Amino acid sequence: MKIDLPGRIKNTTLPISRSLLPVFEAVVNSIHAIEDVNQRNGVIRVNIHRDKTDQTFEPKEMRASRPIREFSIEDNGIGFDSRNFAAFETSDTQFKRQRGGKGIGRFFWLKAFEEVEVSSSYHEDGENWIRKFRFNIASDGVFDNELDKASSDRRKTSVELKGFYSQYQKSCPNLASTIAEKLLEHCLVYFLNSSCPKIELSDDDEDELIIINDLFEKRVRPNVHEEPLNIEGNEFTIKHIRLYTGEQIHHSIFLCAHYRAVSQINLHSKIPLLRNKLRIGNGKPFVYLAYVTSEFLDERVNSERTDFNFVKEGELSKNGEITDEKLLESILNSVRSELSYPIEELFGQVKERIEKLVSTSYPEYRSITKEIDTLIEDFPSNISDEELLKKLNEIQFQEDLETREEAKKILARPADDNTRIEEYDRQIRHYLSRVTETRQSRLAQYIIHRKSILDILRKRLELQSDDQYALEEKVHEVIFPLKMDSNELDWGKQNLWIIDEKLAYHHYLASDKPIKSMQPIEADGSERPDLVVFNRPGAFSYTDQPPFTSVVIVEFKRPEREDFPPREKNPAEQVHDYVRKIRSGSVKNTKGRTVQVSDTTPFYCFIICDLVEKIKLIAENAMLTKAPDGMGYFGFNKNLNTYIEFISFDKLLNDAEQRNRVLFKKLGLIPS
Repeated sequence: MKIDLPGRIKNTTLPISRSLLPVFEAVVNSIHAIEDVNQRNGVIRVNIHRDKTDQTFEPKEMRASRPIREFSIEDNGIGFDSRNFAAFETSDTQFKRQRGGKGIGRFFWLKAFEEVEVSSSYHEDGENWIRKFRFNIASDGVFDNELDKASSDRRKTSVELKGFYSQYQKSCPNLASTIAEKLLEHCLVYFLNSSCPKIELSDDDEDELIIINDLFEKRVRPNVHEEPLNIEGNEFTIKHIRLYTGEQIHHSIFLCAHYRAVSQINLHSKIPLLRNKLRIGNGKPFVYLAYVTSEFLDERVNSERTDFNFVKEGELSKNGEITDEKLLESILNSVRSELSYPIEELFGQVKERIEKLVSTSYPEYRSITKEIDTLIEDFPSNISDEELLKKLNEIQFQEDLETREEAKKILARPADDNTRIEEYDRQIRHYLSRVTETRQSRLAQYIIHRKSILDILRKRLELQSDDQYALEEKVHEVIFPLKMDSNELDWGKQNLWIIDEKLAYHHYLASDKPIKSMQPIEADGSERPDLVVFNRPGAFSYTDQPPFTSVVIVEFKRPEREDFPPREKNPAEQVHDYVRKIRSGSVKNTKGRTVQVSDTTPFYCFIICDLVEKIKLIAENAMLTKAPDGMGYFGFNKNLNTYIEFISFDKLLNDAEQRNRVLFKKLGLIPS
């Protein structure tokens, strides 16, 4: 059978983020080669070769930024003898099956590099040999294969990975120290064995070798704790490691196959609390790593050694086979036990923050603080106040859903005999406790919302930074969004209660829309409120079915506005014109039907403004009566059956606050 090498390489998966995997594969091959000859003094050297073009005389600190062009990996293992060379030429060979070899590691080489050059001195059948060959896609595999007798019995194999493809080169770490850390991480399981060969890293731009074994002994070995774990009858081993390093590495779980790290799980994605480095008391911060090994994992690694073939949760499994979810759950429980002390410290810190924030600023979440103990892992240790509040809102929403589901279950399970009455009563009491707390929390949240809205409105009535008062639309939008009607807006996003609690329960409302375009059908006539001069009428009804028994019109004016030119209708004339227009039958609803009002339908018109001298004069000319508190004018137009009232902004705010004052006091939002 022939192999289409270009097609095989194309179908080989190598993520850009794993650009060093071909190098690591070569290192692991060298480890195996040394194991095959029981070499006690095994040595592997990884050499980093950089692009030196036109940089010969640059200082060392500048040279460190030069791109990597190739790697070479040298070892004193068994070499490319007849068996190993035959296996190399066989795609997907089973030659290293017992070690987890899939026979495709060299395909990774050609996925990231243009060509590979191999030189291998070895001993076979009592003779010393040296084999040299090249390997690339253009020549469809191995070419220039030379085999000669060697004059020395020294074993040495060199694999040169040349022509780093740009897409992989750009994602490859540039510093030798970082590459050393990643090599240590990838081969960490091998370093845990006493027979691990010496692994060195050299760099064209560095004077000293990095001994990876020394790095392991210094940073890792003293902080390794091994633990057995049984999952569904399968034996696993977890090596808990605390890595005291300056590198910014996430807490991670590594699932390994045949002593190789295959899959990395960011622990923060499973336990958000573990976002930052950990510490024990006042000790040094560390990164936690867990390496998990098992024959179970060896059997389920995929051909590229980049993932595992697990049974997914919800899929059919045979003989109670471990699912991916069950495996991860068991590992995470072991991790929680290993990190119990630092987790408890973080737990206390986050819980204290939550309790302080709730008690001082957000009492609407007080009823769910008892749930925090079971959900504390979901709060990252460095969570911002904004993120924290979002999480509390999510918990509250989930609590509400669970309460509703609990009610459904109770109603579906009636207490129909004496043996169940006690349990039924217990469930009822528990449900009533939950629903009471939930409703109290929702009520507190809504009360705080009202207080905030009134504060915003008061701020918009003040003189702005440009020594001007806010335009009327800035006041209007606090109470109801502009250019919308009640069919377009969620009920909870309007604040009509500021004017009158009853206004929230209307049949239809048009906000900041021309009175003849409250419907999709074009109306005759050209009279429209002049939006340029801030005419913003809205009409709504207290009843659900036409003919309407009452209609309300609200008109806002800019704070402290005093100029009303003679050519412009004053506010009282404006609202009276709106009443006449609706009574005339020229206004249609959203379905194109004429808005029906009878001659006896009362209209209520509210003009909300500051009672400047010009407004007072307009109100007096309209024969309106001054309110006893001096904060408005009111009257009745008998011919139009219309009640009209001028309400000052101060009165609007004061009345709204007085209606809610008791609730504000209960929550401590205003002084008692």
